[in-house]
Amino acid sequence: MEINKTSKPRVGAATGGLFVSLLAACLGGLFGGVAGLFHMFGETQLDNVATFAACSAAVVGTHAVACWWSLVAQPDRVRLVVVHTPWLLTYLAFAVRWPDPWWPLGYLGWAWAALAAAGVVTARWLGGSRGRGRRSLVYLLVMLALVGTNGAALGWHVWTRTRG
Repeated sequence: MEINKTSKPRVGAATGGLFVSLLAACLGGLFGGVAGLFHMFGETQLDNVATFAACSAAVVGTHAVACWWSLVAQPDRVRLVVVHTPWLLTYLAFAVRWPDPWWPLGYLGWAWAALAAAGVVTARWLGGSRGRGRRSLVYLLVMLALVGTNGAALGWHVWTRTRG
């Protein structure tokens, strides 16, 4: 029996990416839960374990999606760096600034979501040259919405923490 080397794989890129992201999210959540339960929080703050596990699952799972996209789409270096920078910043922010009682753990997920959205929108804007004017307008509006809403939320957090 001869093997046809030009045939397409049975698992499509979307299906493989979904499988990889779900597996990574499950492993990230499991690691986050175990690490939170046994090392970071102790018995007095068990409510933080679920938040930490959910943040770990979301960050690791979506980073697996970004890695899968990088392998399948094979973008240029600039788009590759733009897409993966939010996760690098999230990992660094967690390593450097947490635990900090002034910034609860859920804010790590909030910062990651805002940075990931900005990275994906920027990578989308950088790709392709058709409809550049319309694409630039949409990019500016989305970035304005991201910066505006997150800036307002950050201002509200600082305002309520310092009591004005």
